[in-house]
Amino acid sequence: MKAMACRDAKAHLLDYAEGELDDALRAALREHVAGCPDCRRELQEIEGLRSSLGRERVPEPGPAFWEEFPDRVWQAYRAELPAAGRPATGPRAGGGLGMNPVAARWASLAPRLQFNLALLAVFALGLGATGYLTYGQLHRNAREEVARNAALIMEAALSMRRYTIGQIRPLLGDSGKFHPQTVPAYATTEIMNQLQKRYADYSYKDAALNPTNPRNRAVGWEAEIVGSFRGNPGQGEIRGVRDTAAGPSFYVARPTRIRDKDCLSCHTTPEQAPPAMVRIYGTAGGYGWKYNEIVGAQIVSVSMAQAVRHADRTFFILMASLAAVFAMLFVILNLVLSRTIARPIGRQSG
Repeated sequence: MKAMACRDAKAHLLDYAEGELDDALRAALREHVAGCPDCRRELQEIEGLRSSLGRERVPEPGPAFWEEFPDRVWQAYRAELPAAGRPATGPRAGGGLGMNPVAARWASLAPRLQFNLALLAVFALGLGATGYLTYGQLHRNAREEVARNAALIMEAALSMRRYTIGQIRPLLGDSGKFHPQTVPAYATTEIMNQLQKRYADYSYKDAALNPTNPRNRAVGWEAEIVGSFRGNPGQGEIRGVRDTAAGPSFYVARPTRIRDKDCLSCHTTPEQAPPAMVRIYGTAGGYGWKYNEIVGAQIVSVSMAQAVRHADRTFFILMASLAAVFAMLFVILNLVLSRTIARPIGRQSG
């Protein structure tokens, strides 16, 4: 076997002393050390050092040391805080190891103040996110509630029209006289006006571009809705929100289409209309209608002011409740912190 060089032997001396070499490498190193005084002296020094270390025993600090250890660490940490708050100087300042001003300022604060500031930041973020999500959801719920109420009123109005056409008109129409109560728009409007006396937030109008009764004439935004239905005959319903003097108002509209040819007997020309109707309403409007033509729209409006107020009140109660819960947690956590950490540390430092 080739003789081992001193450089290779010295690299394996510690492993030899630890007994970690295989048999072949160990035999080669032993042969080299037997003939090399320098490597033999270094091996003896390593073995002597290991023998000395083996005789030394680290004493057990005892239970008193471990009981006081956490408080000593905490006191040492607090003692280092003022130094950490000062700007870095010397070689560390130029080496990029110093704290930035924000971190230094934070490190200079008392631990209890750091805890409270972190707790306040978490609460502010949580309250802000909760408020943002809750406010939007509550107002969406308010709009959906108003929309359901408007749809209910619309179905009630349509039921009144069907009832008038199916049961009232046949009874009063046989007398040969004209009775406004047999006109679906008139009957529905009168009934809904009675409802509005009790529930002012709801309103109904059988708006028409060319009405027989002047009170049914479409104005402004109502005429735009009728025009939208006439421009798009397949559109069955329009919903939206408009601003009024009393606040936002939700509306739902459906087209008024001439589907009953009997209606044309009153709305084709004044000559063909019942004389009694002409005497009541005149010849200025309500004529020239055509079969299957969209002549107007049935519009139900519901004020959103009350629903919005309810949503805002619920939002305020929820936010106030969360703030009260946080305030109680803040006080409780600070009391616990004072009793379990700050007070024992104060006794130790005193």
